[in-house]
Amino acid sequence: MIHIDFEDGKKGDQFTFALNINGHAQSDEPGKDLVCCAVSTLVGTLMSTLDEQEIAYDCESDEVAGYVDLKVTVGTDQMPAVYVMFMTIMIGLIQVADEHPEYVSIHRKEKS
Repeated sequence: MIHIDFEDGKKGDQFTFALNINGHAQSDEPGKDLVCCAVSTLVGTLMSTLDEQEIAYDCESDEVAGYVDLKVTVGTDQMPAVYVMFMTIMIGLIQVADEHPEYVSIHRKEKS
């Protein structure tokens, strides 16, 4: 199962968005697993969009282990754009989880 944890919060004038993904859907054999492919595509889209907009982020990943830990910290000037990016991807991930709850779980945590 793919476990997705999303966290966002504010500390002073800094906004943090974090996405942690662990596991494999195992809905089919490797290379044919469309659920895993959907999650990977959405996360890849987020990372490419951040790169294209030149927004710095920290990321650790291991494709074999099915692990991604992505964190973005921005000021008030970049917050609206990053918020839209993360929320758009989260909507996609929630749709995948709603369609395949046996393969994907999502937990959202807000920090103050």
